[in-house]
Amino acid sequence: MKKVLLLISFLTIGTVGVFAAPLVPFTFGGSFPNYENAYMTVGSGVYFPLQNNIELAFSGAFGIRTQEKSNGDIDADFFIPANAGVNFLFPVHQNLSFVAGFGVNAQMEFADSFTFLMGPFVSGGVRYRVHRNMQLTLMVQQDLLFGPPKWINTNTHVSGGIVVNFD
Repeated sequence: MKKVLLLISFLTIGTVGVFAAPLVPFTFGGSFPNYENAYMTVGSGVYFPLQNNIELAFSGAFGIRTQEKSNGDIDADFFIPANAGVNFLFPVHQNLSFVAGFGVNAQMEFADSFTFLMGPFVSGGVRYRVHRNMQLTLMVQQDLLFGPPKWINTNTHVSGGIVVNFD
């Protein structure tokens, strides 16, 4: 029941953000917490332009991985990261920009037990404008997370997708 409520809350917040922000990313990628598991992720968020080439960024994703048990049943684990940070854009051409960012990441993993981790992240990527209102994006993010049971954890997230602006 907690998983369903959390998922509904996540989707509601994301939907509200689509109508409130001029930039909305839609991504598809993979996350590798502690390099022990791999999750396929789909994500979205909102980017608020602050001033020249700086954005306030809020994003999240929903990840899933499955594995087959010895009796043939399929077991699913879920992964939900949420980011809040700042992106710096470095335009090198009219249609091409490099992106660097940093911020705070919170992650929830619903595997055999629930795990909550939080800590800083750094990210880097590239955006290429293909339309007046759409950019292709490729991002890599590295997280340093703190929390039990290991207390010092890492996560690498790689994603690609589009960033849509509504202005």
